[in-house]
Amino acid sequence: MQTLSAPGVYVFEDQSTPMPLSGVPTGVPCFFGFTHQGESLKPRRIKSLNEFYAVFGGRPKNKAVFPHAYITDSVYAFFLNGGSECYVCRVNSGDAAFWSIASIENVVDYERLLDPFDESSPDDLKPATIALRVDAISGGTWANKLRLRASKTAARSAFPLTPVPVTLALPSAADFVNVGRGRLKPISQAPIPSATGLSKGAKLTLGEEVGEWTSGVDGEGAFVFKDGQTKAGSGTIEAQNAKGDTVLIPVSYLPDTSVKASVLTNTDTGKPFGAEEIAGWNSKTRVQFENVDTPAGKKTLSGAWDPDPEVQAFFFSDPDGVGFVVTDGTVLGSMPAGELQAPLHLQSDAFRLTFDLEIVEPVPPRNPGDATSFKVLEAYQGLSTDPGDPSYFLKEDVVNGISNRVRLSKFVDQGKAVAFSDTPVEGAEPVSPKAPGGATVLNAGSDQVPASTEYTKYFPLLKGVPDVSLIACPDAYLDGNSTPASTYQPIYQAAIDYAFNNRCMAVIDPPPMAEAKELGDLNKRATALATFADRFRSTHAAIYAPWFRSPNLDASSDEKTVYVPPSGHILGAYNRSDNMVGVWKSPANIPVLGPVGMQLDFTEDESESLNPAGVNLIRSFPGQGMLIWGARTSTKNVMWRYVNVRRLFLYVERTLKQQTMWAVFESNDQATWNKLVNAAEGFLRQLWRDGGLMGSTPDEAFRVQCGVPQTMTMTDVYNGLLKVEIAIAPVRPAEFVVFTVSQLVQTQST
Repeated sequence: MQTLSAPGVYVFEDQSTPMPLSGVPTGVPCFFGFTHQGESLKPRRIKSLNEFYAVFGGRPKNKAVFPHAYITDSVYAFFLNGGSECYVCRVNSGDAAFWSIASIENVVDYERLLDPFDESSPDDLKPATIALRVDAISGGTWANKLRLRASKTAARSAFPLTPVPVTLALPSAADFVNVGRGRLKPISQAPIPSATGLSKGAKLTLGEEVGEWTSGVDGEGAFVFKDGQTKAGSGTIEAQNAKGDTVLIPVSYLPDTSVKASVLTNTDTGKPFGAEEIAGWNSKTRVQFENVDTPAGKKTLSGAWDPDPEVQAFFFSDPDGVGFVVTDGTVLGSMPAGELQAPLHLQSDAFRLTFDLEIVEPVPPRNPGDATSFKVLEAYQGLSTDPGDPSYFLKEDVVNGISNRVRLSKFVDQGKAVAFSDTPVEGAEPVSPKAPGGATVLNAGSDQVPASTEYTKYFPLLKGVPDVSLIACPDAYLDGNSTPASTYQPIYQAAIDYAFNNRCMAVIDPPPMAEAKELGDLNKRATALATFADRFRSTHAAIYAPWFRSPNLDASSDEKTVYVPPSGHILGAYNRSDNMVGVWKSPANIPVLGPVGMQLDFTEDESESLNPAGVNLIRSFPGQGMLIWGARTSTKNVMWRYVNVRRLFLYVERTLKQQTMWAVFESNDQATWNKLVNAAEGFLRQLWRDGGLMGSTPDEAFRVQCGVPQTMTMTDVYNGLLKVEIAIAPVRPAEFVVFTVSQLVQTQST
């Protein structure tokens, strides 16, 4: 509590009140499947059907590779049936198309100037051609028809950098270098001895060179190396300890390779640089010294200006890590005049180039002989070649990270580069860089279908998406009716395994079936569905059948309706039920919106065999439409028989996991236990009031315990374990409503 000194009235806020728990989202699914475009293997949040088309473009257009793809219909059905948001993960594979664009000529390569450890010669830092590489965001043939339109918006006549000759005004070089203790760091646990603990015979060995200890005026002292040059690296100190024993202490040496701006003079004018010039220096400012004499021979040293304005010094390096060392006012080696890359000119507009980039798509002409027009899909204006510019073309959230179609990068293959032009690219054939109007080389993408076993790698992508609690894979049936079990079974088994281990639930689509023409056929279909359900017994999965006959979303097709798997409709109904009542409400006896019919019309007879088998049917009732007529998971475990019970527990578990992270590393004592119990009880009490738990009182609905000895032993506490035990009474659906009707026999007395 704050110390009080003056009399008065003080008010403090109580910080001990536990953080209330708010329920996490319950009905957010992720659909895995094949789409026309979009980034692959990255779950993307989608909040509307229009956004889905903008990002993923609908069904794949390559029917030869993707004969059937249902994820577009599933996402459409999800939003139509009440879904608010979902995630979509594109699993297409294949090579990605890419283009190359170059001829941003005579422009400084700013990235190399920014690198303080760049080992290039001064000529390499002159203006050059910067090439761009444009990659499709993912593999597939979808990007092969895209074209690029790139044009300069600031075509300035760039000029080469004008080096300024400088002289290093330092004390004359000596034949030795002093290494102070302050530049040594111990490698082992043994500390570096103090100056008083180092005798005159102490030695520092760095590589092949040995320096002897010499006491300084201030008592600090230094190791003096004669006839040599020390290098940054590891070594040993040989000294005597307090007992008189000789010990070796491993150390590392970090030499000082800085030169203050005050020691540089403009050779032409003979004057030091003024404050206004130094104020214009930044990390792009370089000092180059040629032919520095060192024991290893002639060296070229390049110093980069420190970006910290308080430092005002250049830091030097060379390819071997050897630089001249400034320590105790001495300099090793002969330092002739050098060159300073003109810092003020680097800020000139003449060294910047801005350009526009458009991704366009050709539109076929309506009439023969008309010119091809282009539809602009994405446009980016004012892209800059300067990394310091907010519109730098490689910076995140400029093009990369925003575009739904491409990613930009630097490209060095000048042979494939072409000029900027206002004319869109017209084809994929190589064209001379000097061709009139400009063109580009398109390296075409290709479509591939991933193996079913690859899905074991796809589902863990959801671990970074905590909102997702439902999984659907409508494109498991790539070949439609002829899809073999060896294709879809590994996909659904991987989905169920992931759901079981990560507090999720998988909605399973059965295989599509041909329409039944007679009663015997319908019985055969029911038997096949029951056999299918036996393969996927799980407390974390639910199976719905049959497929729906829905309007065809492809307006160019002659087929007005198509059969689609039911998972999209079902997950939308989950959302609708959650929003109207809650996750504890069984998502059944709910009308399905959108379909114009069903692939199979199962009767009550088939329902009697399929419901116990764990298959939830969608049935049609006169005057009520198509209703979800099942509420079971696919397990035979009676405790987890119902979908709403499983989803309720997932809801509680995910809420506790995500909203009690504050307790990690807190003190494992009664105060923390009480906070957790109070937070959990408050959340469960509200859940009970909303109708999510059984019982006429909270004590009948839930129980929360935490502490020693109720849930933990002291051994658990010593091992860092804090255990909370929660028991809840879920609401189960009235699956069988039974009325008993009997005759009321009237007697004479009545």
